[in-house]
Amino acid sequence: MAQRGLSKADIDYVMEHGRCLHNAGARAYFLGKRDIPKEDLRKDRYRRLEGTFVILDKRGEQILTTYRNKKAPPTVPTQDKVLPTVCGVASRHTSGK
Repeated sequence: MAQRGLSKADIDYVMEHGRCLHNAGARAYFLGKRDIPKEDLRKDRYRRLEGTFVILDKRGEQILTTYRNKKAPPTVPTQDKVLPTVCGVASRHTSGK
């Protein structure tokens, strides 16, 4: 994802701290400002990742694309109107917080 300015470490950070969503046969991780730990908000390296999406295939094994959009709602882009569901095990946000 070098063309997007994201390193492997950046993608790992988004997947570790971001919200995991699932919709239309894809799995996505979205890193919003409130997902970034307070101690990391002071570091430009992590703060610049706010609004980053990492879209994976439905098995979560291959990265399909990445992009940034700070104003986007945390949903997976889709053509139908199906509401996204949380991915499950991989996300720390599954407790309903």
